[in-house]
Amino acid sequence: MAPTHTTQKLIRHFQRTHGIPLNLRKPRFWANRFNAYYDVATRQLMLPRQARGAELREFTFHEIGHALIHQYVVPVRFISRFVSESPGLSRNKALDLMGDDVPAPPGWVSWYAMINGTEDFCEVLGAYAANGYRSQGEWRFNGFSFNVSEDRLLQKKIAWVEEILQECHLQAA
Repeated sequence: MAPTHTTQKLIRHFQRTHGIPLNLRKPRFWANRFNAYYDVATRQLMLPRQARGAELREFTFHEIGHALIHQYVVPVRFISRFVSESPGLSRNKALDLMGDDVPAPPGWVSWYAMINGTEDFCEVLGAYAANGYRSQGEWRFNGFSFNVSEDRLLQKKIAWVEEILQECHLQAA
């Protein structure tokens, strides 16, 4: 299946599941293999052209998190909880740690999540959505497996993601 079709299907499923309409243009794919972003000006998800399967789902749901923050103006008090848990790693340091091919420590779904509270929210949302919105059991994300049931901090973060999704749903109503 073409990445554009798959991505649009994922976006529609997300919108139906949470009752949160997203004002997005058709996603664009580009050559940068490891970089994705939400373009605020064009309201587009910019995704790596080569991404497929789990990687495409993870990128898509992560960037949906950025779209939610911008489109629904998620209150700072919700994101600040993630900020308080973030050690404030620099982007370069987090990317270096990602390159070491080791799992993130407990409470985190990836090293990239440690950059700041917004990225932590988007990474947790990406992992949560890519794992069927399960808040317990085994998850796969970013090439690693971990048990959410045993991670209290991650369970708190999932609850915060659910609260943000509910807030966006209420704004959409």
